[in-house]
Amino acid sequence: MSNLYNERLNKRYKYIVGILIVIMITCVYFIFFSEGNASESEAKDIISKIDKGYDIIVTSDNYVVGDNTYYTVHANIKDNESYSNIFSVGEKNCYRVNTSYYNVENQDIWYARYCVDKESKVVYIEFRDNPKRLIRYSDYNENINYALDIIKKKIGSNIPNVDVTVEGDIYTIHIYEVVKNEDESHTATIGWYDFNVKNKEVKDVMSEEVLN
Repeated sequence: MSNLYNERLNKRYKYIVGILIVIMITCVYFIFFSEGNASESEAKDIISKIDKGYDIIVTSDNYVVGDNTYYTVHANIKDNESYSNIFSVGEKNCYRVNTSYYNVENQDIWYARYCVDKESKVVYIEFRDNPKRLIRYSDYNENINYALDIIKKKIGSNIPNVDVTVEGDIYTIHIYEVVKNEDESHTATIGWYDFNVKNKEVKDVMSEEVLN
């Protein structure tokens, strides 16, 4: 009888110790590995490192897509002279998406905006023409850099300015230069190119020539 009691007590002891170990491991994980949800100020800071020279505006902190909640963040230009199509994040050069945001007759106008996942802090881009289709920011840059490398071989020169429009799986890339004439300036188009994200095909829109 005593042996049976001791055996049961031993099993309970092991069970309790097992539960305590699981609780301790969970606590250690959350203390050392889980960073917690991003705050509004942290979302602004994440985007300010991407869009230097721009005002950072958080317009919503409860934007839900699927099961995730996001901060929607716009970059509003401060100074035209600070504009740059190419910017650096760490050691990587990136091409910025046009995220201009302004107010016309009490209506918010925007072309594209950043969405910062509140839990993972991963940055996505949402284009106005593709509502709630979020493109991971790193994927967007990787695709643009891939397409521009191919376009450079075609035009045989550096790319001065880039504008990108995203519709479905097609990135339409406008390559242009700014021509200054005394106090005036205008844009001169170098070329229009379509990049298909699925098959990685780059096509000259004017001639319909596939470049790769």
